[in-house]
Amino acid sequence: VGGFAHNGPVLCLAARREFVVTGSVDGSVKLWKVESSPGSKENMLYLGHTGPVWCLALALDGASLVSGSQDKRLLVWDVRGNMNSRLTLKGHSGG
Repeated sequence: VGGFAHNGPVLCLAARREFVVTGSVDGSVKLWKVESSPGSKENMLYLGHTGPVWCLALALDGASLVSGSQDKRLLVWDVRGNMNSRLTLKGHSGG
């Protein structure tokens, strides 16, 4: 997997049979294909957070991914091939 590693510790992960998704302190989200899964996705990089990624959740069908970050945003991703976030949900700034 040379050249595809995170630039910091992994803080969270979510998995399906054909891929694993990791979120890191470097603010990136990465999808790692499982080599033994025929027709599985290629490794993908999702950028959009400006702080560490603390949590990940996959839709039941495995087509959408939600990532949550210290930047107070949830990003919704289409993991079927589009590396741009489909939706951004911003958190509140008060107590």
